[in-house]
Amino acid sequence: MITFVQQLKAIQVFYRDFDLKKYPNFTVGTEYPTYKVQQYYQVRSTPYIALYDKDGKLVKAYDKAPKADELAEEVKKI
Repeated sequence: MITFVQQLKAIQVFYRDFDLKKYPNFTVGTEYPTYKVQQYYQVRSTPYIALYDKDGKLVKAYDKAPKADELAEEVKKI
């Protein structure tokens, strides 16, 4: 998960409150102030969601928030 939030403390609180450490493949960070990820993937709006398979290949990307059940179905396929 990459956020554009400038305050690292806010991201650390989110990580702690949702106990994300129990998901070893889930990484949280900020790209402020460079926005390199946003530029590379040409993210034009947020949230931008990209799903990758176990080999790191892009499966599907969403330019706008999908419905939760739609996203859950896609994740199950991976």
